[in-house]
Amino acid sequence: MIRQSAGQAHQISALPKDERIVVLIVDHPRRDLAGLVLVARALCASGRACALMPANLRFWELPAVLDRVDFVLLQNAVQGNEDMMALLAREGIPYGVLQSEGSVYFEEPGPDDAPMTRNDTLDGLILENAALRDRVAVFCAWTEWVADYLVHFGYFRPDQVAVTGTPRTDLLVAPLAGASRSLSASAGRYGRPLVMVNCTFTIANPRFVTPEQEISYAVRDSNGKFTRPFLEAYQHSARDALQGTVALTNDLAQRFPDVAFLVRPHPFESLDIYRETLLPLPNLHLDGSGSIEGWLLRADAVIHWCSSTAIEAAVVGIPALQPQWLPQIRRVPFADAASVACDTLEDLARHLEAIVAGRFTLSGEERARIDATVRRAFHMADGQAHRRVARAVLAALDRTGGRTGEAAGPPRDLPAVPQASLERWQASDKRFDAHDVHAILAAVDGASGAAAASPATALPVPGTQAGIFDPHFPAPQSVVLIPAAAACRAIPQDAS
Repeated sequence: MIRQSAGQAHQISALPKDERIVVLIVDHPRRDLAGLVLVARALCASGRACALMPANLRFWELPAVLDRVDFVLLQNAVQGNEDMMALLAREGIPYGVLQSEGSVYFEEPGPDDAPMTRNDTLDGLILENAALRDRVAVFCAWTEWVADYLVHFGYFRPDQVAVTGTPRTDLLVAPLAGASRSLSASAGRYGRPLVMVNCTFTIANPRFVTPEQEISYAVRDSNGKFTRPFLEAYQHSARDALQGTVALTNDLAQRFPDVAFLVRPHPFESLDIYRETLLPLPNLHLDGSGSIEGWLLRADAVIHWCSSTAIEAAVVGIPALQPQWLPQIRRVPFADAASVACDTLEDLARHLEAIVAGRFTLSGEERARIDATVRRAFHMADGQAHRRVARAVLAALDRTGGRTGEAAGPPRDLPAVPQASLERWQASDKRFDAHDVHAILAAVDGASGAAAASPATALPVPGTQAGIFDPHFPAPQSVVLIPAAAACRAIPQDAS
């Protein structure tokens, strides 16, 4: 039973046997789930059922539903997706790519008339297998520059690339910012003023693997474009920067006892080092819960190190302070351009004092630079990226006709997810279920005023109840979104 709104409920039946679905791969729910739910909701509005599939379980769950799949949207065209792309190619199932690693990590392009030069970071994110790249039905790029780069250097054809922006920024602007606030009501528990210290030290402080494995996987996934010596040096600098971030946070929390400081590690970071080194102060909190949008919408400032959060902070209109004295072996030009540079701890404290007192202002030149940076890094932060992604998927389906291979049914041998892998996923914050998806849909409907005015556009169903997985496959964890027939309609066009 899935609740639609207060006082109403719907019993969901299985999808008709001849109805095929679009699969959206969810890498990390804290970062990706809400944006992909928005994409799925938009697809459901056009009558397309979708499955939100955990990335960690995709190699077991996707084979169990292959005969019902018309399209798969992967996160990034990286080496780690090669086996999945090869499987889809063999089955005649079209697939696309949603860029989820930000353009902010690429070197800032020069003037429009400057020759385009190679970018190791972007090159390292692209699969080397040209035959599998050629089968990508659509690559949803964050920015025009990324799209131009991918075409210029022959990774994709012009007809394969669509500039969409990233759906997760949609939850930072009205009206969907209201959904973010609703979904993160607990984020208000620390009060105001609130300074978020955003940490991005995954390479030095990985949560799911060892630091040595982190380097090995980075070398592998970058197709060798990042060397081990470079990554070891980068890891060392990130470790020093982590320690410096903890030290400055401890210092500031003591200087500003009436300000709440929230240390928020990256979803792929371990919390242990922070628990061990942050001071036990009443105004200093370690909290990685929820998605970042709700925290940003409640914060008065962000302190960061080389993070795209600086640009997200600019979208919501709060200053991002960057401590320049921390080591930065790998510059992030877009994040630099969106930040207020602080050369010393005293500079940072002075800016923070002005922010808390309501005296902080940006010059016209600084504001223009930051606004331009948002446009270059996130395309249009207009709340419509999820619609652009959905339209790109629908256009790709129109071009390809969906699945071209015969649906011969799932393979006879469908191994269950190894119990240890399933338990690790269920115990981690990568786990999500139909209740989480329903909460996002309800918040979105409430923020857009749709909850009382019309039936839900999409109804979330546990994979076990959707009737699309092979009956011999035990307990699929994917969540299926079924279009509500009364709400099916074409995705409206916007100015983009």
